Amino acid sequence: MSGVVRIHRHGGPEVLVYEDESLPPPGDGHVLLTHEHIGVNFVDTMFRDGTFPLTDFPAVLGLEAAGTISAVGPGVHQRRKGDRVAYWTTMGAYAQHRLIRADQLVAVPDDISTEAATAVLTKGMLVWALTRRVVDVRAGDTVVVGPAAGGVGSLLVRWLHWMGARVIATVGSEAKVAQVHAAGIETVLVSPAPGAAAEAIAYAAGERGIDTVFDGVGGTGFARLWPLVRPGGTAVLYGGAAGYPDVDPNELRSAGVRFVQPSTAQYVNTPDLVEAAASAVFDALRTGVFGPVATTTYPLSDAALAHADIGARTTTGSVLLAP
Repeated sequence: MSGVVRIHRHGGPEVLVYEDESLPPPGDGHVLLTHEHIGVNFVDTMFRDGTFPLTDFPAVLGLEAAGTISAVGPGVHQRRKGDRVAYWTTMGAYAQHRLIRADQLVAVPDDISTEAATAVLTKGMLVWALTRRVVDVRAGDTVVVGPAAGGVGSLLVRWLHWMGARVIATVGSEAKVAQVHAAGIETVLVSPAPGAAAEAIAYAAGERGIDTVFDGVGGTGFARLWPLVRPGGTAVLYGGAAGYPDVDPNELRSAGVRFVQPSTAQYVNTPDLVEAAASAVFDALRTGVFGPVATTTYPLSDAALAHADIGARTTTGSVLLAP
């Protein structure tokens, strides 16, 4: 038997229901994975509330987790029982155990905990893609990141600082300023959304302007952010917490600003790239690039509370569930 959190309809956090299920042995090409830590991301709330509609119910949310292989099905040769593994793009993570294809798993190195792997793998893969594939960030570039204290933003500002970029960060409250300062970022602006701080960002950037904006919020604020980007620069919308912005791509092109709305899967889409990105993320963990890994952990049965807290923007760092 396995504990599992399902939704039977779209709605608020209350639709997340903890239940029991019985799993069969793993089939061809699959393994039975015992989760130790499960990642919770803002996109999960969008699947839950129907922003991204689901068609099959009951549904199990969650795209990432790490744990230990408990059983191996026929046709699996690259993984063994007892292997520590993680994954980052496969729906169905809110469960104590799950069946998953072996080729969707990434090996977790012996010196990396499953907690750390879950906390940073998905977000770190996106950070790697944003700074290595979407934009070729160079030392000395002026870069805006907002929000800078969340799961992706907190890793992104540290990665950019390590690369030598000059980072202008925005956070949603005074309580989060110290966290971003601790990442080595001098300019931290308090604003309910990145775009609301456009005037202060422009002042901080100076005459040269901004090379890249990394916006994880979207909505109306993005229309105030992208004009700050210098001609030849890039406006990146990597999240949509406030919805898709009302922007005219032709207007950006006329201003010489490249507009990108990327997903990790678009840029990390071959086995070689997956290996390179995962290796870079684990190296960043072990060498301290990401600093102390900040997590907020809830019992699996409290997934609804985790969603409510994410919606209220009261969490910092990576939000995890523990079966």
